[in-house]
This record gives sequence, structure tokens and C-alpha cells, in this order.
Amino acid sequence: MPEPPEILFQTATPATILDRLDLMCDQYRMGVMDAESFNEALKLFQFRDDGGVLWTPGAQTSRWYRWDGRRWVPGSPPERLQIPPMPLSLGIGEDPPMPGYGVVRYEAAPPLPQCPKCGAPDRGTKFCTSCGTKLS
Repeated sequence: MPEPPEILFQTATPATILDRLDLMCDQYRMGVMDAESFNEALKLFQFRDDGGVLWTPGAQTSRWYRWDGRRWVPGSPPERLQIPPMPLSLGIGEDPPMPGYGVVRYEAAPPLPQCPKCGAPDRGTKFCTSCGTKLS
């Protein structure tokens, strides 16, 4: 009988994960997500490093925390974290799989518009959240 295939995980940098969290927080603040959906999605923002240590970013602080077996303690995550596949897209741009479990379903969403001055994502606000330029 052949051996089962090795499970491979996609990885991402902590900065990329924080960018995704920021986009999700923006969607919540703009009313695109309700509180229940937002809180459920936050549960998915837990990632393991190559040593199996569990990491999570703080939704309000953007600081990183690691699970020490009893509680979350502040820490600095490694350069790459594992991202297991997620069953649903959060609908943020062209999402690669985010944390979670189950079958991956890719849903292509239109790319976010960008600020004409600095190129930052236009998150539906009147002014660019990066440089302050008025957006149309």
C-alpha cells in the first residue's frame, strides 16, 4: 500500500498576515462584516511555525503573541508561518488560502482599487489611509 502524501502548508510572512488582518478589520469598521462574522474570522488567525508553536496577532494592537501552553504571551514570530487551507474566501482581493481547515475553494474577487498618489489599497474611505490623499 502506498504511503499517504506528505501534508504541505503554504507559508506567509507575519507582515502579510497583519495586512490581511488590517483589511478584515477595515471591512468590519465599514459594516461589510457584522460582529459575529468578524469574531468567527478572528479565530482563524492562528498560525504555527516550523517548530509547531502557535502564534496569533492582536486584532487591536497588531502585536504578535505565542501560546506558551497556558496563555498568550507577547513575542516575535519567525520569518514565515504556516497557513493551512481554508474552506472559504474572505472576499478580500485575490485571497490565497487563509488559516482554517477543510477543502479550499478559490473565489476570484476583483482587485482593490489603489490610491493614485501612493498606490496603497483604496479601502472604500474618502481619504487614503496611508497618505491622506482625497479619493474619488
